Amino acid sequence: MALIPPHAVHQQYGIPVRQLAGWRSQGIGPEYFTLGPRSIRYYPADIDDWLNDQTHHHQDGHADPGTPAGTSRGSTTTSGWNV
Repeated sequence: MALIPPHAVHQQYGIPVRQLAGWRSQGIGPEYFTLGPRSIRYYPADIDDWLNDQTHHHQDGHADPGTPAGTSRGSTTTSGWNV
């Protein structure tokens, strides 16, 4: 499966590029790869898995610390995503 850049993640999943950058700087969000100083890439399967984990944690009322779903206290929501 091909690696995709943040703008393609936005196009395919609707997650804003700035949101992805924020999650990377906080050490949360889907797994990503740095291929160079300005080259960030994601595997779509990793994004799917991460989103599924967030959905399951949200539905059962439990979330892992360090994930957007687990940061509900004091967090804000931008475009439907906790930050």
